[in-house]
Formats: sequence, C-alpha cells, structure tokens
Amino acid sequence: MYTNLVSFVGTNGDSPIGTLVQGRDGNLYGVTQMGGAFGGGTVFKLVRDGTLTTLASFDITNGCGPHAGLVQGSDGSFYGTETFGGVYTDQAGLGCGAVFKITPEGLLTNLALLNETNGAHPSAELVEGTDGSFYGTTTDGGQYGYGTAFKVTPAGEFTCLVSFNLSSTSGYQPWGPLSPGDNGSFYGTTRAGGSCGCGSLFQMTPEGALDTLVSFSCTNGVGSMFALVRGADGSWYGAGDGGGAYGLGMIYRVTPKGEVSTTASFSGTNGELPRGLTQAADGNFYGMTAYGGIGYNGQMFSGYGTIFEATPAGVITSLISFTNDDWAFGGLLQANDGSFYGMTRHGGDYGHGRVFRLSVPMAPVCRVMAQAGNTVSLTWSAVAGQTYQVQFSTNLGQTNWLNLGSPVTATDGTAAASAVIESDPQRLYRVVLLP
Repeated sequence: MYTNLVSFVGTNGDSPIGTLVQGRDGNLYGVTQMGGAFGGGTVFKLVRDGTLTTLASFDITNGCGPHAGLVQGSDGSFYGTETFGGVYTDQAGLGCGAVFKITPEGLLTNLALLNETNGAHPSAELVEGTDGSFYGTTTDGGQYGYGTAFKVTPAGEFTCLVSFNLSSTSGYQPWGPLSPGDNGSFYGTTRAGGSCGCGSLFQMTPEGALDTLVSFSCTNGVGSMFALVRGADGSWYGAGDGGGAYGLGMIYRVTPKGEVSTTASFSGTNGELPRGLTQAADGNFYGMTAYGGIGYNGQMFSGYGTIFEATPAGVITSLISFTNDDWAFGGLLQANDGSFYGMTRHGGDYGHGRVFRLSVPMAPVCRVMAQAGNTVSLTWSAVAGQTYQVQFSTNLGQTNWLNLGSPVTATDGTAAASAVIESDPQRLYRVVLLP
C-alpha cells in the first residue's frame, strides 16, 4: 500500500533529498535541498501520521543546499552536511559547504566550515565511528582538488584524513558516504579513476590509511553516490547508477575476498539509475530509481522512476512505477513498523516534493523461539497492519498444518505469539502471512 504522507509547499521546504532517518523518539528526520525561510533548504521532523515540523532553515552563511540525509549520533543529536554555502568559496566562487549538528528540538550549530584546502562540497551522509567522531567525504577540494575523506568530532575538531589524487589508482571524487566495516574501518567508493576509470571500492582506517580493494570496470560495477550495504552473507552490495548490461544501472556484489560481480542490471522498463539500496528484514534489497518504469521509451532519462525489490540472487521486481516527474534522489528507510519511507524531489500536491510510505507484504522471518516450562513463545519480523497465523505440525511429512491460536495483526515491525505445549513428542512451528 502506497501512501503520500506530506507534500512540501516551499516555505516548509522544497526538493527533499537523501534518505530519511528514524530518531530514537520514533519520528522521521530529513532535509530538503531548497526552500524554507531563506531558500537554502531545511531540516525537518515528520511524525508518521504526516505532521511535519520545520526544525531549521539554512542560509548562505551557515551553509545551504544539502545533498544527503542525517545520522543520529550517540549523544542524541543529528549530524549532516551542507554541500554549498558557508564562509569560504572555491575557485568557481561557490561556497565550499559545512558540517552541522542539530538537536531534536532544532538548535543548529556549524561544527566545521570547509575551505577547499580541507575539502569542498560534501554530498554524502556522515557515519559515526567507534571513537565517537563522524566520518565523511567531499567530492572536491583537498590537496589535489579531487575530494577528501575527513573526520570531525562532536566538538568541531576537523581533520582531513585523505586527499584523493587524479593520478592514483585508488580513484578520485568520492560522492558516496563511508560505510562502517570490521575493526573500526570504513568502506567507500570513488566516482572516477581506478585502473579502468569507473571508480573504485576502498577500505580506510580511522587514521586515514587507504587500501584499494576493487577497480570497477563499469560492466561489473561503478562508483556510486550512495552507501554500500553489508549483506547478511558478509558481502558488500552497491547500486551503480550506470553500467550493467544495458548501461542504465546495476546492483553489484563484492565478496570479503574482493571478488566483484554484477547481480542485476536495470533495463529501463524495471527502472534506470538506482538510488541506493536497503536490505530489509526479509533479506531482500529495496530501493528507488530516478527514471524508467512507466513512460520509459527506450531512451536514457525517460520514464518517471520506480520502487523496486531485488533478491540477493539478482531478481528485480518493480513494485511501484511513478506516474509523473517525481525524481527520486535518495534511498528507502525501513522503519520499526516494517514499512518503507522515502522521498521524491518533485511531485506531491504542489510540485515541491513529498514523503511517502510503502507497506510491502513480506514473508515473516522467525527471530526468537523460546521455551519456558510448558509454554513456547515465537517472535517474527512483521509489517504493521499485516496479519499472521502461527501453525504447527508434528512432522514435516504432514501436509495439513494446524492453526495455533487466533491470527495476530502486527502493530510494528515485530509480532509475537505463545502457546502451551501439548503431549506431542515433537512439534514444528511456522508463521504464515494471511491475505
């Protein structure tokens, strides 16, 4: 079920961008690229009933035009980046951007102003490291002018860790965010460079030591503007907004041994230019494409975009095809009610963008099974509003499973049931999603 939660009107924001984050209070938080009191974008809070509150408006001096969403730190505040604005300008006269902190109540503080030497134009979400600092990337600036990786403490101490080099085989211009890996290290991609010119996948220590793991060839992968996702199988998955069998985008997998392969290619009818991945509770990946779907006519940049599901094996299913010029530019969030939440930069009632909810029927996955005395309890993944039935059998050869108790309608992302064990020598349990 697809529901439009809120449409932006301009004064409360315009062109929502990035991926929403769910705060510890259960509400959703995000940014808009434009609009607000000064036209430079906003930070907003959204209650899941559709009530929107503008927490802050960006102006030129404190930064403007964010391209990525927020992350909530361990201190409860939210952290993000502004791609433009700020005090310092680059050689083209554009503001270099800033890193900011904002409380859930809307108190906005600039932690660092970028000055081109230490980086310029951050376009990706931050990630909190095990040391409590926040790590990110810039697309430009640094020692060589081709982007940086940096860290900033909650107190605003800024350190440029890596300056990417045009002549280096490690690649350059990291558009996407860093993803936390093992032992405190981070993984990311560059948009260009590498041995084939299609970017690279790298590992970076918190101190800034860089190791190139993969050079993409455009057919097997391409540097992305969106985060790598660590799959349940231990591999990294990414969505390349280009390359693949048709040149319209792909999903690729990189194993822990560094073996890279394309798991799926977008063909236009099922989407074009994927905008990131989310691995949901059912183990499948979900995301949006900027183009393709309804209106795709065989030409690049045609169609209005899709919401898709992709299995780890690479089977793509188009769940929703947008029917007007919405232009998705961000990922999906699976909230604790099991539903997906996302944004489109345009569309909505006023053409300034919207936030939507998508509830997708998902096969339940058993999370916990426990026994206390003669009572057995089961907990499984769920989607709010969907109804499930616990069933049992005394052996796997029995085709007629019996219902155990009454159906359970989930109110959030998990559901549970319990029953008294009878005198059967053994029992097998399963959870069925009811139509």
